[in-house]
Amino acid sequence: MKAAGAPQRRHWPWLLLAGIFGLWFALFEATWLRPLLQRHVLAHSQRNLHFDSLRLGLSGDLQPTARFRGVRIDNAPWADRRPMVDAGEVRFTFAWRTLLGERIIVKRLELVDAQVDLERSADGLRNWRLTRPDDRGPGRTSVQTLEARRSSLRFVHGGRDLEIDATIAALDKPTTLGGQESLTLTKRLVIRGAHGGQRFDGVLHVSDVLSFVDSDTRFAVQGDISSLRTRLRIDGSLADLLQLNEVDARLALSGPSLAELNPLLASGLPASRPFTIETKVLKARERTEFGKFAATLGTSDLHGELSVVLAGDGSRRTVDARLAGKSIDFADLPLSASHADGSFDVGALKRLDAKIVFEVQQLKTPAPVQIRHVRLNGGLAGGVLKVDSLRLDGAGGAVAARGTFDSNPSPPRVALTADLDGLQLDQLLPPQAPDDRVAGTVGVHAELQASGASGRAWLRSLSGRITAATGRASISSRLDARLALNGGRLLRTMVEGTEQIPVRCGALELRVRDGVGRTERFVVETDRLKLLGSGSIDLPRQTLAMTLTPQRKQTALLALQRSIRVEGPLGAPRVTLDQPVSPHAAASCLGP
Repeated sequence: MKAAGAPQRRHWPWLLLAGIFGLWFALFEATWLRPLLQRHVLAHSQRNLHFDSLRLGLSGDLQPTARFRGVRIDNAPWADRRPMVDAGEVRFTFAWRTLLGERIIVKRLELVDAQVDLERSADGLRNWRLTRPDDRGPGRTSVQTLEARRSSLRFVHGGRDLEIDATIAALDKPTTLGGQESLTLTKRLVIRGAHGGQRFDGVLHVSDVLSFVDSDTRFAVQGDISSLRTRLRIDGSLADLLQLNEVDARLALSGPSLAELNPLLASGLPASRPFTIETKVLKARERTEFGKFAATLGTSDLHGELSVVLAGDGSRRTVDARLAGKSIDFADLPLSASHADGSFDVGALKRLDAKIVFEVQQLKTPAPVQIRHVRLNGGLAGGVLKVDSLRLDGAGGAVAARGTFDSNPSPPRVALTADLDGLQLDQLLPPQAPDDRVAGTVGVHAELQASGASGRAWLRSLSGRITAATGRASISSRLDARLALNGGRLLRTMVEGTEQIPVRCGALELRVRDGVGRTERFVVETDRLKLLGSGSIDLPRQTLAMTLTPQRKQTALLALQRSIRVEGPLGAPRVTLDQPVSPHAAASCLGP
């Protein structure tokens, strides 16, 4: 019998504590779940799963975690013979909403001493699907961030002809990037792979944690990626590698030809001369800025500022470009005759708004005329590309033009108005012999319209009017005699030599329809000669057919009563004599 007043021993607190510890151990020291998980994976995918221990818990920000140690998972029967996972430790940190929904969100995946093999077949099978191995639908798991130590990853995408092998290890000494002091480079990431049958290699220094999707977690990166002779240098920081939500990095890309990028980018870039591109990229969600942009292609150069804003729903882009260059050479541009048959992407124009300011000091063209001081202001809105002002200097004169390309009608329509003033004839014409010299200036006015979605279509549908006139020109006396078909005067110039004689007036009017320009007026008049012409220029076929009839103002004993026929390719027409004709074009420089 207990003595009176003796303290009564209470056992229930100890029992409650033991129950709580037992429940905690059952929930958090969850290695006891191993047989259940093994049977579940084996039943659904006929693959073996092993782990030495499993511990459940909470992360520092109170998110649920699962830590596996001594993990080995067999690969899918159709995949590589190596295990899918062989790791010293794998830790998952999940989002709480993952526990209630169908989509699994891994906020952080940690790998220690791991070798991982991920493969996707061309028909959509994924080797990492353990419970639904035949499911080819969209993924239900996303990994936001990854922290890996002494680990390697092999990734194969059969549908994209892509294979990547990556290894990561700690740097001997952590470093920081200028401007990214809050992010430390702690690891060395070595990448080797192939895309489209072309190899690529990279060595990058990166931060502890890499981010992929929907995390907004920034990480620093510095290093080089190369393929064949093309090299990319990157210094800066990124967030969410697969989405690139944020970028603050300097990029430098160089190579012998743009075509080397095609297998890697799955693009259709043409072969080109050597190129370089350097820029500072700042991206924050939908807005991307390319600051200090500088590019070269062959001997051509371009620099300036460029910004791109993507609409929230991804349906439209807004571009603001202010670019300039010292020299652009057409020979550097990867263009060919086949490009004229290529159609413009009308749909892409309708999804784009733009403002463009462009200046270049010298534009080198295949023609002997060299163009200087090109200045262009234009924009694109609502599917209408408008060049408000295009000005340039060339052939001793100036050109001012404006135009529009409206992609809304079907087919699209283009319109151009241009004025060419003070152009030097000797710079426009092919090289001339001293005794056949043409000198002076000419002015041209053009109003043209066309429709279609390619350069060829434009030429075939071109319509409008082109006029040209000169009142300040001269031709050699020998050329004047030849155009007059005056043999006597031609012999005299051979004996006495030639001199420049003034052209009193010269005028040309072309009415263009369906790409063919027909003369409404062609006259060149000197003191001794009036030369009248009629005919046509076929722009789609690049041919010429003209008849020039001389009217001499003085009696000539050795003159031919003929017309001059000029026809054939524009670059090399044939010149013959024909029976004299009365031209239909107006016979005066002035209006009728």
